[in-house]
Amino acid sequence: MQKLKVAANSGQNPGFDFLKECWDDPALQIVIRKLVAKFPQWGIACEVTVEVEPGRTSNEKWGVMVEFEEVYPDGFAQLVSSASEWVL
Repeated sequence: MQKLKVAANSGQNPGFDFLKECWDDPALQIVIRKLVAKFPQWGIACEVTVEVEPGRTSNEKWGVMVEFEEVYPDGFAQLVSSASEWVL
């Protein structure tokens, strides 16, 4: 948890492997989702964006993806290439 606090305060990426290890804890999933949304430059944001608020309408979800593409085009391109079945 201390490493996540440091990441939140500094913006320093704790590393994908560390975040993946923490993911089994539902409480830490919330923390990780917030961190990933706060620091899109880590390149991890897009995969959890839709899960953060599952009650969003389809239009709202598209809006999140469009905004993500504008803010972090490289990360969006990575999402499209790794999850091509999501792209219409």
